[in-house]
Amino acid sequence: MTFEEFYSALKVWLEVTVYPSNAGLSVYFKDITRRKESDLRLLHSNERFEKVAEATHDAIWDWNILEDTLYWGAGFGNLFGYQVEKITPTLKSWTNHIHPEDRKQVLQSIYGAIENPNQSNWISEYRYQKNDSTIANVIDRGIIIRDEKGNPIRMLGAMNDISERKKFEISRLEYIRQIETQNEKLKSIAWTQSHIVRAPLARMLAIMNAIDDNNRDLDDTLMWLKHLRDSANELDEIIKDVVENAQHLT
Repeated sequence: MTFEEFYSALKVWLEVTVYPSNAGLSVYFKDITRRKESDLRLLHSNERFEKVAEATHDAIWDWNILEDTLYWGAGFGNLFGYQVEKITPTLKSWTNHIHPEDRKQVLQSIYGAIENPNQSNWISEYRYQKNDSTIANVIDRGIIIRDEKGNPIRMLGAMNDISERKKFEISRLEYIRQIETQNEKLKSIAWTQSHIVRAPLARMLAIMNAIDDNNRDLDDTLMWLKHLRDSANELDEIIKDVVENAQHLT
């Protein structure tokens, strides 16, 4: 018969084994305090994991590297539509849904992090397939837990859906590109039209100087006024053309 007992006088956990022998009963005691403390820490850790997973909208995950088991919090189902209780707790439950074009880079990144004893954090941004087959943009962060020799034993992390933020960034960049394109077109229009405007404007100034000459008779003045009107009409057409070209930019 074997049982475990806490001996309060020495504050130790003992594994007690009792079995019959030629002398009657033999009793063996084994100090299992370290194992019990480890089990207790793991229990508390798992309880904290469950509490955090319930309190956040992120997809909290816990990867036991030594056993290659991966557990998800409830946020994983809320964000991506998978039924957490039906997921096989292996790393493939995550990697199989990474976008094929991103999978190699993401795996190289995470394994590179855990194989580097000086690295304790990991972060990656990639595309992830949801249960309804749509694609989400996610940012994934993890903390690497190592033993006293620096070997990776566990990772805790959180995945967040940033699809809406990505859409906003793409829209903003597209808007900036449109503004830059319009500015370039406006510069081109302004440079071209400024040279075209100068010709009729120069003629108008010359005509006005000619009219100011008091020695001109009435017929000459009327002729110069006609030229002035023609130049003004030409300038008006140029301005209309500038306005029309500017409207095409919107």
